[in-house]
Amino acid sequence: MPEKKTYTPPGWMMRGAKFLSAALTPILIPFIAFVCLIYGTQLRYMFPSVTSVPLAGSPVLLILLGIIFCFTILLPALTIFLYKTMHRLSWDDLLLRRVRFVPYAVTIISYGFCLALIHRIARHVVYGYLMSGLILSVLICLLICFFVNLKWKINVHMAGIGGATGMLVAISLFFGQNQTPTLCGLILLSGLLGTSRILLGRHTFYEVLFGYLTGLLTAVLVLQIPSLAFFSFYMEKLF
Repeated sequence: MPEKKTYTPPGWMMRGAKFLSAALTPILIPFIAFVCLIYGTQLRYMFPSVTSVPLAGSPVLLILLGIIFCFTILLPALTIFLYKTMHRLSWDDLLLRRVRFVPYAVTIISYGFCLALIHRIARHVVYGYLMSGLILSVLICLLICFFVNLKWKINVHMAGIGGATGMLVAISLFFGQNQTPTLCGLILLSGLLGTSRILLGRHTFYEVLFGYLTGLLTAVLVLQIPSLAFFSFYMEKLF
């Protein structure tokens, strides 16, 4: 009986998979998505000066982006690095479910503080509650991934880019804006990222699929008008 031949991807494909996985890490994707949504959709009209000279004379926008950057990238990345160094872990060790508790917890807490601060600032701006909704959708997605990872491994890379896709869909529906070319490009990029994770042996097909659907559905459901109205009402009570 002839032996089964296993497929070995060529070197260039593996290098491309490693590059894509490193470039689109779960920590970076939300911030990139926020910036692209502000400048690529009608959210930019929250800040009139953005439409003329990007970033010029927009202190509110700079404060919002600065807060998002600090709490979604800088603080989690610094904490994860310190945790890795103190416990003498490799980056591969951080992929283990039993080790990921601290990075997850720190990231979730950071997003919680980020949500509170963004809400305090953006509620005075037109469509500002949408900014809070974007943070909320990522926070809920993180919580889902955290609890799922207690029993099963989920692809957080795909949850991140799935969330970005869901944000684009929800914002496009909210403003009635046609973003078909951008959406097609994002779906293609999602497919490439998912394929990269499978080629690198980090995840199975079902882990990739479930991660993507988790991010996509969470963002779409959270950013619906009834959900945002419910969220805004209770945030006003808390803060």
